[in-house]
Amino acid sequence: MKRLFLTGIRLFTGLCSFAQSQIDRAESRAIFTIKNLGVKVEGQIRGMSGEVKIIDDKLEESYVNAVLEIRGIRTGIKQRDLHLMEERFFDKSKYPQLTFKSSSITKKEDNKYLMIGNLTIKDVTKKIEVDFVKTDGKYFGTFSINRKDYNVHNSDLLTKGISDQVSVKLEVKLQ
Repeated sequence: MKRLFLTGIRLFTGLCSFAQSQIDRAESRAIFTIKNLGVKVEGQIRGMSGEVKIIDDKLEESYVNAVLEIRGIRTGIKQRDLHLMEERFFDKSKYPQLTFKSSSITKKEDNKYLMIGNLTIKDVTKKIEVDFVKTDGKYFGTFSINRKDYNVHNSDLLTKGISDQVSVKLEVKLQ
């Protein structure tokens, strides 16, 4: 009887680990840092949605599909937020979302992983690498991009002091 019970527990646990989970919109975000005239400016994009399926012993079946809404940009300065949504930067009216779709996930050690996938910003899709860790039901990831690779720039004098490199930290909680 005890053996049957333990087998049932293992089977149930195994089935649960194969289930895909939805990203918790309220608890997930991307935090970005960029230098403006040599000073680090931090902001975030809330409203992340999508699905995650990570199976430690079958990573080839694992995936992450995520969407960020441009309207969720917050830098602490409303005028700057509106500016970032304009055509010369994210062009929210034409491209309201950023998307990420993983193509592979590999385990580096214990709870550390490397995810490779396609990030689409505006009309540009590029392959990126995301290092992430899994702790207490949350995922924390980091990556960097060149904003000009995604046509998120302007050539006017007001934007000359903005760095091309953007560092991004992800905080993802599943429902």
